Amino acid sequence: LFPALLHGGYSRSFSLGLLLWPTAPGHGRAQAIASTWDEDRGRGFELGLDADGFLEVRIGADGRAAVLRGPTPLVARRWVRVHAAYDERSGELSLAHSFLRGAAWPEQGARTTLAAGPGALAPSGRPFTLAARPADGGASLCYDGKLEAPCLSHRS
Repeated sequence: LFPALLHGGYSRSFSLGLLLWPTAPGHGRAQAIASTWDEDRGRGFELGLDADGFLEVRIGADGRAAVLRGPTPLVARRWVRVHAAYDERSGELSLAHSFLRGAAWPEQGARTTLAAGPGALAPSGRPFTLAARPADGGASLCYDGKLEAPCLSHRS
């Protein structure tokens, strides 16, 4: 997937799953969890938290961005399982999360989808970055919390 997302390889579909323990969701500051997003060109993908603490996944190609926001804000200092995916063939962008109860048992969850359309994701040329958005000379929108067990695939 990395060559595909970064350099226009054979597949632009992806699936990303991970566990999060956000420290400060909804404190008026957006945070990037996993990103190749290039803000200037509107290309790449990003999984993050918006300024209100909601999960959001963004994909873009040539300045056209599709953004999908989760239905409920995350809770500070509570583990949550997150899954984001884009299927190039169907054009479906999806985002799901479930809070964990106890060691690793799902308690409640939500899934949302958006018809972003085929061709909605183009490589940005930025490096795949965890816990921040890649930027010229460094990083921005740094994530405040724990991130565990990321799993990235070139299939949705």
